[in-house]
Amino acid sequence: MKTQFISSRGGVNASRSGVSLAATLFASLFAVGACAPGTSSEGNGDDTDSAGQGGSGPNQGGTGTGEGGLGGSASSGGTGGSPEAPMPAKRICIEAGSEVKPDPATLNGVYALNCAGCHGATGQGVGKFPKLTEDKGFEAFSKIVREGKEGTAAGVMPAFSESHLSESELLQVYVTLAGKTLKADRTLGCNGASPLDEAAIARAFETGLKEWRAPDHEDAACASCHGPMPIDLAYIGYDDATIFRRALKHISEAQTRAVIDFVHAIRAKYGIAGPKNFMEFRPFQPGGLIIGGATPAERDHKFGLNLKQAAPTLFDGVLDTKAEALKAKDELLAINPRTFPIGIALNRWTEDIHHGKEHGTLNEWIPDRPHIPVDKAAETALYALHDKYIANPTWENLWAIQDAGKTLTKLTGVTKPDAKAPGYNEHDDFAFRSYGLKYESVLFAQHHFLEELRGRPGLSKMSASPFPERNSLWELGDLARTRESVFFPNDCKGSWNTCLGLPADAVEKIDQAQNPRTMLKDLKVAWFWVGWFFDTTLYRTNKSNSTKVSEYFTAELYERGYFNHTVYHRFRKNLAAAYEHQGVAKDANGEPGIDHYWAHTYGYYMAYNRGIELEKMPKDPEALALYKTLAGNTFRMMMLLATEHIQRTGKVSDREVMRPIYRSTMPIAFSEKHESAETLAKTKQIVDEYEAAVDAACDRRPLRYGEQPYPKHCGP
Repeated sequence: MKTQFISSRGGVNASRSGVSLAATLFASLFAVGACAPGTSSEGNGDDTDSAGQGGSGPNQGGTGTGEGGLGGSASSGGTGGSPEAPMPAKRICIEAGSEVKPDPATLNGVYALNCAGCHGATGQGVGKFPKLTEDKGFEAFSKIVREGKEGTAAGVMPAFSESHLSESELLQVYVTLAGKTLKADRTLGCNGASPLDEAAIARAFETGLKEWRAPDHEDAACASCHGPMPIDLAYIGYDDATIFRRALKHISEAQTRAVIDFVHAIRAKYGIAGPKNFMEFRPFQPGGLIIGGATPAERDHKFGLNLKQAAPTLFDGVLDTKAEALKAKDELLAINPRTFPIGIALNRWTEDIHHGKEHGTLNEWIPDRPHIPVDKAAETALYALHDKYIANPTWENLWAIQDAGKTLTKLTGVTKPDAKAPGYNEHDDFAFRSYGLKYESVLFAQHHFLEELRGRPGLSKMSASPFPERNSLWELGDLARTRESVFFPNDCKGSWNTCLGLPADAVEKIDQAQNPRTMLKDLKVAWFWVGWFFDTTLYRTNKSNSTKVSEYFTAELYERGYFNHTVYHRFRKNLAAAYEHQGVAKDANGEPGIDHYWAHTYGYYMAYNRGIELEKMPKDPEALALYKTLAGNTFRMMMLLATEHIQRTGKVSDREVMRPIYRSTMPIAFSEKHESAETLAKTKQIVDEYEAAVDAACDRRPLRYGEQPYPKHCGP
């Protein structure tokens, strides 16, 4: 059989009319970053500054299993090169007289894009969706695909026209599922496979945008959850069948077709040749993978080994000189938190229990309930802002949508709690607040996807955002913290709507066997982490002192056994605050400066000895030794850096004076308990030098280790 693949799906109906809106609205959007028709964009597996964590490279997981090896999990990373990810849509050309044989690649190509979302990855059937591997003949198979079927478990089996699924594609899917070989009696699919041109793309955008905003029975539109455009569906790689199955609950088959054409047009315009695996893709997962390991302790140890390779000075004997401290500081600051793999799984974009119980969780990006316009006038105003953003997708236009959403939209299915009303329950506002924060986070993430597709930095620092208090990602983690650790009642007994105020349809999506508290812990850690690396100083996220020192996030990391992650986060954040000056308004356009107000404050994590209790340390001897080396040397590094700064500038900050107990006692206490007498002596010497530097820079009596009274203010 001679089979050739001709690029582009050609699934948009070229006869649709009306391009005026598309020609004006999308001209700016398409000015940058598009691939030429008929070409592919393979991506870069080491795109260290993009939201996509690599492109469509051949490998997904990390490599290396020795000391410092990433130990990446090929099934969990969620990057573009996954072998399970749907491949680019291709036209299949079958010549008359050729044999059509089963082709496993079909399952990852046209089948994955059209059928797997309902019937499973290999046609094995999922729940009430039937198996497709039982051979009933091509004629019967073709009939149901072409005509569809009403009244199925999902409401309808959509009809696939030949413009959407060609006869050659249909035949190839059939022989692959049936496991048989057929001879083609005529030529199939070898004509009319030309790539989409700009006019066809514009028509698909215009028609698709109309249906994207079409209200359903609750007056909710696709845009009510996903934002101005289906950038996420195109970028992440949602197959047509999954879009059908989920969209048909809200809009008609014809409208769904238009939305799918919209998605394909975005892919064609931007050359998205290898979409992500939507079932595994985790936006902003550092490095695009999760470090492998069955437990947090195992993953944390591998993370520590990776850190040893990236910052070797922290692990090479006892760090006790200024030169070593400065070198270790440079090594840590050279680590990009956005690309350095961690052992913590961030949330998938969306979850769907249809694909298995592991997907029955509330830990996803997309909110379960929509934000709909409060009235017609609000709808007009909101979509005008959407149009403005589509034409010119800037940060300013994005924030305008977020800000307007607070007055122009309302959340359906969830009542805004009134703290003054009788019977008010603190827990009821979790759903209301979390859905709002998720919606803002979805807009934020999709803007990064779009920036990457337009050839711009995909993971920019948040300098363009009007901080402080704009970091919805971090705030969602903090919301989960308050519900899990503070307000979670003892009488919930696992009831999701009682404990968290979730609406019934959201509860149905959750695996009821899972523990609500554990799920909230996972949500908390994931959103704290992704919120942190968009603001590595935490200066702009919130004015709360607890946020600035990352008190609760650090405590949760340590309590869950992520010991090396804890030290890395704590001191990488402090170094960013001291040396990178992100988000410090007075330094935004000036020279780098050091703000010791927060740079060297360890917070409750160190003040309450959470880092020096043996029973809460790694149990494995090798892992314990690695952690002790890292923690002890990091303490001394920070003391030496503080001393170097004071000696060089002659300046002492409030915290140098008001919190000497926190700074001076922790390194000594740790060394007393976990290090040799020789190392303890070196540590005490470093502390003495630090306090002598403070004495020399500030007119006050000496304050030594163990003294309690705070002196008067002394600072620059």
